[in-house]
Amino acid sequence: RYIDLQREVAGRSTRAILKRFNDTLRFFGKQYLIFFSIAVLISFFLDIKIWHILLLLVIVSGEHLSNQAYIAVIIDRSFSFLLVISSIKNTTVLLTNIILFFITPESFSFETVVYLWVAASLAYVLIAIIWWLFFCAKFSGFAPDALPEQKITQQYIASSKHFLIGLGALSALQIDRLIVGGVLSDIDVGLYFRHIALASLAIQFFNIAFFNRISPSVYKNARDENWASIIKLMTVNYVRFALLAVIGLVAAGVVDNSLGYPSTDLDIVYTFIILMVVGILLRTAADFKALMLLARGLDNMLVKNQAISILIGSAGVIVLSLNFGLTGLFIGALLSPFFYALLNFLSLHKANAII
Repeated sequence: RYIDLQREVAGRSTRAILKRFNDTLRFFGKQYLIFFSIAVLISFFLDIKIWHILLLLVIVSGEHLSNQAYIAVIIDRSFSFLLVISSIKNTTVLLTNIILFFITPESFSFETVVYLWVAASLAYVLIAIIWWLFFCAKFSGFAPDALPEQKITQQYIASSKHFLIGLGALSALQIDRLIVGGVLSDIDVGLYFRHIALASLAIQFFNIAFFNRISPSVYKNARDENWASIIKLMTVNYVRFALLAVIGLVAAGVVDNSLGYPSTDLDIVYTFIILMVVGILLRTAADFKALMLLARGLDNMLVKNQAISILIGSAGVIVLSLNFGLTGLFIGALLSPFFYALLNFLSLHKANAII
């Protein structure tokens, strides 16, 4: 939902944003009801107790709202309170579990973790609801830049392509991991996951520190057709991330050398790390081009580009890993982000976008 949400409200007044957030909360409410109903039906077949489902629903609601608080703050800093409370919740749960583990290790169990998590989630949801009601009262009234009310059905339609884009992004990051188990030995699979975990952390950092941070500005400038500002913003942030990636790689090599190459004990291969850095830079470049396509409303084009790049990448991973083992797998993993970046670039060029 957040792609359509950001694209429509980024840069608008807090009153206008709040009205669209309230529309989105009704959408989430319906999703919770659907999820809970399905979970109850499944519980009958799997002999799961209903109250376990209720505990699960509380945890899911708390974590989902925490994530939405982060998205809300990216769009408008007025919602910072929700993110602060979310951080307090997570820190409290973590510290409480650590303390209980050391004080009463004999009674510490999975149930302890779950009940603490449920209590913290429930407290967060209640505090968030109370704060939200006061916040809505404070910013009630007419907003000259407000958007028309968006019905739940309209939200499903508006986000349908973005759901496919999300599946595509998930598939692009995960499909090679599903393939490796069928074509490589257990040792090679372990080595692959050890290296890919580092790449995943780098992409997470990119999403938090760069992509998510500039997305609202990109959508706002796109609405104003200020493409020059978008290009400058993306270029500056991509160059910064690329420099950090290269500097991080060099610094890791220097530290490893000074400590007597502990990487060899961990089976970390620098050739594979370098290939992963290249893949990360290709993927992040593709994501920035994808953001520009979304800003221009070219959702269908982006879905097509994702599907093609995933198919090519998957075929390449299978062929190369079967013929060249682990090295072929790492090289094959570059195909999907390469073609995704290339296709997004060509799509923007075809749409007469300034690149």
